[in-house]
Amino acid sequence: MPCFTCLSRGAPTEYLSDATYAGVTGSRVSDGVRSAFYHIIIVADINRLTGYEAGPLADYIAMLALTQLNSLDTCQQLPSIVNMLAKGCEAKAGVLTENDIAYLRGLYKMSPDRRLLATQKGEIADLMSETLGAQ
Repeated sequence: MPCFTCLSRGAPTEYLSDATYAGVTGSRVSDGVRSAFYHIIIVADINRLTGYEAGPLADYIAMLALTQLNSLDTCQQLPSIVNMLAKGCEAKAGVLTENDIAYLRGLYKMSPDRRLLATQKGEIADLMSETLGAQ
């Protein structure tokens, strides 16, 4: 029976059913490898989050859950909710910004089986431009 935290002989264990999945189609343009989120666990240090309101924290955590950001302490150039905890960053935002929403749309509309990272980045950038241009 699936469970998040089960106790087995007194020691906590994690059982995440279907946590790994891969589907491959492949072609000359793409490798056909796709990934999907089934389970996301975000661990927060409550000591670093004191003084922040619940709304901005919820937006920040949502961005973490929906993306795979590598540099949370690095200030992004565009105003973004992901800059919320970056020290000395001038581009902080208290809510999801147009840029954040455009990035999420680009990320989730992008063809997930593109072989090259540059192709993926380019497609996300094009989709972001379309979203921001439409507003």
